[in-house]
Amino acid sequence: MDSVLLKPNTYLVVSLKVSRPRARISFEAGADRAIQVYLLDQAGLDEFESGQTFIGTLAGHGRTSRTRGSRVLSRGTYYLLLSNPHRVSVAAYYELW
Repeated sequence: MDSVLLKPNTYLVVSLKVSRPRARISFEAGADRAIQVYLLDQAGLDEFESGQTFIGTLAGHGRTSRTRGSRVLSRGTYYLLLSNPHRVSVAAYYELW
């Protein structure tokens, strides 16, 4: 499990390359305060980064202090995004398997 300190109003993107046609990807993430956690494809990441209304999630939750998820994904690159919407730094962790 990896840990990170998310500064106020910042986010972390962890990329994941899927090489099999139908791979089950599981993740766990959390923090000492509620954060936003999403599993995204490239289109969803582009939406998030452009500041558009954000709806393109494959899995995840709006605000949570701990979440687990699992999805069957096709080949491609996917992203686990952890976002800190607070005005203070947040200690967060994540794991992909």
